[in-house]
This record gives sequence, structure tokens and C-alpha cells, in this order.
Amino acid sequence: ENEFKEDILTSETVLATTQTDANADREQNANYNSVDTDGRGIRDNDNDVEGDASVELSDIPFPSPPDSKFRFHETSSGVRTCLPGVPAEYSDVLTADTASGSTISPEECLWFNEVNSAGIAASKLPSDCVPDETVYSSHANEYHWDMLMFDLQNLKDRECFMNRLLIECMDDKALELCKASPFIKHCIPYPKSMRASDFEHPEGQTESKTDYNALTWIKSKVAFSLMHANLSVFIFDSDVIFFDVPDLVEIQATKPDGIIFFQLASIEDEAEKDGKFTKEYHSHEDFNTGQLFWKPSGDMKRILLEAFRSGNERRMITRLDQAVIANVLRDDPDGLWDKAHHLSSKFDSGCFHHRPYDEEKRLKRTTFHACCFSTLSEKLHALNTAQNYFLEHMKEREQMLSKQYIAGEKPTPSEVPPTPEVNDKIRSSDAVDASVNDLISSNSGSKCMNGYPSTNEETTCICNTDWIGERCEVDPIPSCDRNVHLSCGDVLYRFTHSQEEPGMNRTEFPPCQCADECATHLLNAYGDSMYKHTFSDHYSRFDQNLHLCTDNNKVKHTLFWEMDYEERKLKREEMGEVSEFDAREDSRKLMTKLVDSREQKATNCSPDCERFGGGCIDYECVMCKEGRFGMDCAMSKDELDSARLIAPIRKGKKELSLSYLDLPGTIRRFIRGQRYQNNGSFRGVHFFEHSLRKDAEVFDPNPPTSESSDEELKNTVTLIPFFPSDTVGNVGMAQIYASRVEKYVNEKFKGDISFPTVWFNAQDRGFCTTQKSRDALPPNGIAITQYGQWRGHPNEETPCFRSETDIVIPSSVSSLGGYYGANDPEFKRYDEKTKDGFLLFFAGSERTQSECLGEEFFKNLKDDCMYSYGGGARGWIVDWFKDEERFWLNRKLTRSVERGDAAQQAEVIRMHSKFCLSAGGNGFDQRFIDGISRGCVPVLTQINTSHPFEFLLNYESFTIRTPGEKMRNLPEILEDAVSSGKYAKMLVNLRVVREAMAWNVTSGREGNDEYDTFTVNNGAYYHTLAAIALRTNRELPEIAAEKLCKLYFHNEYHEYAWRDVLSDEFRRVLEPRCENKSSRVDE
Repeated sequence: ENEFKEDILTSETVLATTQTDANADREQNANYNSVDTDGRGIRDNDNDVEGDASVELSDIPFPSPPDSKFRFHETSSGVRTCLPGVPAEYSDVLTADTASGSTISPEECLWFNEVNSAGIAASKLPSDCVPDETVYSSHANEYHWDMLMFDLQNLKDRECFMNRLLIECMDDKALELCKASPFIKHCIPYPKSMRASDFEHPEGQTESKTDYNALTWIKSKVAFSLMHANLSVFIFDSDVIFFDVPDLVEIQATKPDGIIFFQLASIEDEAEKDGKFTKEYHSHEDFNTGQLFWKPSGDMKRILLEAFRSGNERRMITRLDQAVIANVLRDDPDGLWDKAHHLSSKFDSGCFHHRPYDEEKRLKRTTFHACCFSTLSEKLHALNTAQNYFLEHMKEREQMLSKQYIAGEKPTPSEVPPTPEVNDKIRSSDAVDASVNDLISSNSGSKCMNGYPSTNEETTCICNTDWIGERCEVDPIPSCDRNVHLSCGDVLYRFTHSQEEPGMNRTEFPPCQCADECATHLLNAYGDSMYKHTFSDHYSRFDQNLHLCTDNNKVKHTLFWEMDYEERKLKREEMGEVSEFDAREDSRKLMTKLVDSREQKATNCSPDCERFGGGCIDYECVMCKEGRFGMDCAMSKDELDSARLIAPIRKGKKELSLSYLDLPGTIRRFIRGQRYQNNGSFRGVHFFEHSLRKDAEVFDPNPPTSESSDEELKNTVTLIPFFPSDTVGNVGMAQIYASRVEKYVNEKFKGDISFPTVWFNAQDRGFCTTQKSRDALPPNGIAITQYGQWRGHPNEETPCFRSETDIVIPSSVSSLGGYYGANDPEFKRYDEKTKDGFLLFFAGSERTQSECLGEEFFKNLKDDCMYSYGGGARGWIVDWFKDEERFWLNRKLTRSVERGDAAQQAEVIRMHSKFCLSAGGNGFDQRFIDGISRGCVPVLTQINTSHPFEFLLNYESFTIRTPGEKMRNLPEILEDAVSSGKYAKMLVNLRVVREAMAWNVTSGREGNDEYDTFTVNNGAYYHTLAAIALRTNRELPEIAAEKLCKLYFHNEYHEYAWRDVLSDEFRRVLEPRCENKSSRVDE
């Protein structure tokens, strides 16, 4: 799947408040250095900063005045300063080059301003678990990012902690991931990219190939910067996992004179009990900087300057920062070592080899540092082990604290475990977790334990994957560990579980008893025909020699296609144990890597599930509160009663009425190896489906049945809630899963599906992803996709998208700027005056094929290039117009302190560009939605392709089409659009189209302040309803007509939106439904 992921520039980033403050600092510093500077903004004239070279450490006030900024200065004689931090007497600490390690480069000197701005902003955010003027800090590059996220899993929902956490991003990818994180609030880009590195000398790395030494000194530099702002900071490595928020107040209270509190690397547990837990008991090797609590002081500043100097003198990659700092402290003539204190054993270390702790101490553990583990995989394995222990003993910890409280020993805030929101800690149906019991207790009135009450038959439960019984309370596969193998589909179809524990892969073949129970369950639930269809030997995946299971620790053949249980067991025993290594390796090649379901939180279900009081277990919503109905508990009893009352009236008026076919989980999902697509571009289809569930004015709670009359079926349009992207991702082959759904629906209606059904596919290429999948839909089936190329390959006999019946809807905006309303509430981006940059903008992957370049492109267009990545147009345009000065096409951008990272720079360039290339990618192109939202007119190059709502909107009014030969004249076509005044009109229309393409910006968990920037919120939903109505010859539902009339006929910012933006066909449909429009039409 990663092969098809878009590059970083497809998800443009928008700076947070703290980043904006940092940019202001950079701009001020840049202005200060704007005269007589070199290319980096560094002064090279002795007279520019009067007296910099003569300032001594004792002359510099500490902490720094609030308005002071770090500045780098170098005299003509080579004396360097970084005031107010590094005076001339420590000139040797500074370097004019961007050297690594303990030296401070000019770029780092300016970077200190960014760190300070972010730190000050974070310290001002409210927190009841972090002291005033105190922050936390860590750093990571892409190599360590997943480990850092693993470490924060227990605190990511503690806003008091996350408000105060700074993350220094050591490369562009880490910055991208940081800004995409829903819980990290302060991301600080480092001026250069740091290479991946394990401890000291990773295998195959030399000093010239690793940035390990430089990474170890980042912590000291961050502390050095923040102390000038009079901020305390607890800095931790990316291999430190938190079980609770440290009590920094308690730490300071124990040693009020402390200027630094460090982690001990190793300690015999018995020594602490015997009162020997002192610094004198250990050498400097026990001073570990993996966890350090720094207090701001002039003394600590001097220690760090001496440490920078000492580290610079040694220049050894194997010389850790902690050894240098410890030695400087010990050797300090003023005895500052006496003010350096250790953290307690609550701050655990992987080097504490003398086990076991007594239980009370282990339950009070606050953090665990995976030091003394060298490689990333070893560290991750150690962290996972610590986390599992924490989860297993969380309940014991709560009981212990409860006993203390009852005994009158009120625990401190840091000892009280965080109270999770309902459902947030649910991992699986049999997880030992207090939250599960809380959910069961709070939803004791729920009729359906592992499913939901149907909106069709309120007394009927629709069971989730592999649950049965009237209340979906019966587990038909008790021998299967749902934490490991997830579902029968994962056991039998996906075959085996490759458990990706952090840092290691462990192959686990399912138990033979589990496989047998799954076979029995599926046969009982759906019969021989569906079973044979599911596991057809047509698929090479079902080679009987490759599917294995375990029986009494022996690996044997599964033989699950043998439907008779006794016969299957007999054959399995006759075949005996599978002992050859090669045979097992061949079997492993078939297995699919799954995510351990214990990691699944409520965020892996629809946001509606938790909003309406359900719980998320194994990817699916369970236990709706009493009075809630439907998937994800989305409809209340009042709403359901209202829908039942309105639906017949609506049908009588021949208005669109959409019903919803209940699919049992084993049909709807079957496997759970892919998480619910809860964010990103996949969400377009989910936004529509979620909006419909709650819309009593359109939803029909009476779906058709095999007994429905012809008259009833005539007024029926039914949605089939199957989403391939939730099952196999954006590019996976969903043929077997989709065919099961199609077979189930066909059999449910006894082969007679004469009424319209609506089918979803949000994969990159929609129904073109899998050959002939569109052909399998019923004759009256309507495909709703996010990609509308008519054929996926020139040799396909039938189209995979039928332009006369199918519908393309917009993908969900995936960039952090959203639909950009919060960043530009005055909509200046749709004003031609702001478009003073390039004529055409494009940033992204090209993946060019040689046969699709130059003149060869036109020769091979219809038989090859149009089906390749980006329709071949991306690569051709970038290559053909590489010297066109009016175009910005994948020009190289370098991160700088002044301009930010590449994505930020590209965003600014695009905002000022007139046109944006939207040629498609592997399928649909996010640049289409992002460009419209940012006032950049899309340039479309695709051939034989339908676009979102194309038969509803007049695409000529807001896009430029240059397919095929027209691409040669792209500069002239675009210039003509501008000079003729057409472009200015397009910008005005584009603001309306932004609303048509936007999904509900408030339906996610987090709030979104774009809501007030829309005339009609959730415009894409109402346009989709209109599209289905037109395709099925129904009248528009009243609510859809009302919303669309407001957008087009009563638009306050575009009086003639109805005339300029709507297609002629749709205007004729909508116009009679809109009041007070006659005078406008006459004009």
C-alpha cells in the first residue's frame, strides 16, 4: 500500500499558533540580520552588533529579558557569539559550519528562538498536572517516530500533559507525522535532517554515516534554550514510555536546591532499601540523560557551556553526552555536583537488571526507559513488554490506590490513574479492563451485546463479525483468541497472524480447534454455497498444502475446505505434522500482517459510535444504549419514529427515500485486519453514509424484503453498507470480499433485485481496482466512487465506471488546513489580487514512464499512458515545461529557519498561484479538493474520466481542461483565461464549488472552527442526494432542495451562482423547487 502513498506535499500543513509565533520570531531575526549578512543571515561585520565580542558570561542577565532574541555573530577575526546564550569567551563552542554534536551552528542559534517561542506558548496553556512555567520535551526523526508514539499511548488523552509537550522533529517526515497527529500540539522543525541511528555504532554504520552523537546533544541544546526563558523542562528520549504523568512538584520538593534531576542508569534494588541509594554509591556512568528534569539557573547554563566545550574537544561518536555532562558537574569547582540529584526508581531503567521489584514498587512505576537495549527492535520489544505489564496490573494498581484512600492515605495527583472516557480503553470482547465493565454497566439496558438493534426491526439484533444469538451474546469460536486472530476471515482467508509487536514479528498459526470452530460457524451461518464460494480453489491462496494450524504445539494442515468436521480431523491426523522448514516458510508467504487488536481504541470505529454512547470492540461498535438504533447507534427512538412517519409521505411525492440494508458483520467485514478508515481521503463515502444514518428526512427505515410487492419495490432505493477500503485498504484486491456481499444480497432477494441499489468503493481506482468487480453489481446497481475513469485498462471488455449511471463524489479533504476557512475567513484567496505568483503550480510524485515522455506520450496515450500514474500527464508536463518560468513544477525546496519546511513553503507558493495541476494520481487526486479550497483553479488533463458531481455542475465555469494534444498549449491556454477575464470569474465560482465539495466539517471527534465559513454545511452530502435522485428519476428530498436553493439561488456572495455554476440539466431540476428566484432568472 505504501507504494501508492502520495508524497508529503499532497497533505499540505498549516502552522499551529505556536508555529506562527515562531515564524514571527524568525522574521524579526531575519530583519535584524538583513544588512551586511551572508546567505544564511549571519553577520560578518564587526560593527553590526556593537560590543557582542566583548560581552562576558557574567555580563549577561539570566534569565533573559522577555523580548530578547538569540542572534549569531562572527567578527572578521573569527570570534563568534550567540547572545544572549553563548558569549565570546565560549567562542570555541560555536562553529560557522553546520557541524553536529556538541557544537552550536548558526542555524541552531536562530533555532533557539523557535524552541523558546514554542516553549513559552506551551507553558501558558492550562494544565493541572504540570507545574507553571514547566514543559516536557522529546525529539525524533522518522526512524524513531513510531517508537515515540508507542511511548505516549497512555498519556495522549491527558490534555494537561499534551498541552505542555514539545516535540523536536529531526527530519521532514517526522514533522509531517507530528503535524498530522491529533494529540500533539507543539511541533518544532529542526534546521537540518538527522539520519536514522541506533545506539552508538549500529551495525553497518560508521561515524560518517550516523547522526547518533548529534541527536544525543539535542536535549542539552533544548534545555539551554528554554532556561533562558526561565522555563523548567523534563526532557526524555524517544525510548521512554510513560505510564503516568510524573509528579514534578514532588520531585522539586524533595530537593529544593536541585538544578538538575537525572535518571540513574543502573541500581541494585536492595541498595535503595538499605539506604544506599545515593550518588556516591555510583560512578558517573550511572548518570543517564534519557530522563532529565532541568531547572533554569545561571549555574546550569555555565555547566552546559562547559559541557559543550568538553564534548567538542573530544569529538568522539562513542562519547555520550551524559558522560560529558556528569564529568563537568563532578569537576565543577563550585561544587554544583551537590545540586544534581537523581530521580527515584519510579523512573525505571532497562539497565535495572536485578529483579524482581516488590509488587508495590512496580505498580507505582511512572516511566520505563529502554536503555541498555541497543537496536530499535530490541528497544521496541522491551517497551512492549513494559506496556503489557502495565496493562495487566492496572487493575491491581487501582485497587491498591483505593485501599490507600480508604485507609486515609489520599494519593497525590500523579498516583491517581487517569480516568479514561467511556470506551477509550476497550481492546477486545474478552479484555480484562475496567473500561469494558464500565461500558457493560452503563449500557446494561442494551439489547444487543456485540451488535446493534436494527432500524428495520427494532427487536432484532444485527450481530457483528463472528457473534450469534438473539442478543449477539454467543461466541461461536471460543478457542480463537480474538486479540490475535481477530476473526474467522482472518483465521481462514487471511490464514495466519503475523503479529507485529513493536520491534519484532512473531508468526502464530491459529489453533486447529479455532479453525474447526470457524468452519462450523460459517457453515451454520451461511450454508454450503457461501462457504464454497468464499474458499473457492480458484484462488491460489487456498492451496491445501499451505494452510497450517497448531495442535498440541505441532504444526498441521488446516484442511478447512473439507466441510465435514470428522472427516477433516481424520485427514489431518493421517497427514501428520508439518515439519519441513521450507513448507512452513511457503505458508508464511501467504499470511497477512495484522495489527494486534489490543491496540485498537475507540478511534478505530466510526466517531458516531462513541458520540451516541456505544463502545468500540475489535473495530466494530457494540452495546448501544437503550433507545439507540442502527449501525454505530446513530438513530434515536424519536428520530426513528419520525423517519417511519415521513418516509411514506415522501414516497407518495416520489421524492428520494433511501433505505439501508442490514449486513451481518461476517458479511460486511468478514476480516478485521484493516482498521476503519476514520480519516484522510477515504472518508468521503463514510461521510455520506454517516450523514444519511442520522437524517430522518431522507432515511427510510423500511428496507425491501423478498416479500415486498412490485409497487413497494418501485419506490425503493437501498444502500449496501460495504466499504472495500475498510477491508483491504486503498489499493488492495477486494474481489473475494465484495463477491460475498453481492452473493448475500442476491440470495436475500432470491435473485430478483429489480430495484436500484447503491454500492460504495472509495479505493484509489474505485471499481477499477479489481477487474470485473463493477460487472458483478445488480443490473440496477449504482456505483458511488471517488474515481471516475471509465476503464482501468484498454483491454477491459466492459467499463469499470459507467458514466451514465454511476456517481463520482468528492474525497474527504486530508490536509491539516481542511477546507481552509479557519485560515482565511475573509476568503481573500478567491480574490484575483492575491494571485500574484506563478501561473501553474504542481508539487508531487511523477513516476514517469519513458514511453510517456515527449512525443511518445501522444503516440501511447490511449493504449498505455492514460492508464498509468497521473494519466502520464504529471511526468509529461513537468518534463516538457521544465524551463517554463511561469510554472512552478516540483522545484526543489530546502528547509530553512526563515521559511519553514518544504511543505510549508509549497503551501505559500500554491496560495499565490493561479492554476493548480490536478491530473490524478494512482486514482483520484487530492489536489483537486485542496486546490479548490485554496482558490487555485484546477487544470484537468484526464481522458474518458468523470469528475465529482460532473452532471450537476458546469465544470467549464471553474476548471480548465487540457487533455491530450491541448497539453502542448498549456501556457497559452492559461494566459488567455487570465487576460480574457475568464479566470477572475472562475475564482468567484470556485468559492461556491468549495461548498459543493465539502463534507460535514463538524462530524469528527474534534471541533472544527470552519463551520461558520459555509453557507450550507455538508454541501457534498446534499449534492450526493441530488445525484442519486437524478440517477433514479426521483424528486429531490425537501431538505436537499432547501439547502441547494440556499447555496445557488439565495447566495449572499454570488448572486448568479445558479446561472454560472450549475449544469443546465440540474438547474432545470432545481429551479422549480426554489422560491423567490424568478426576478433573478429574468435578469
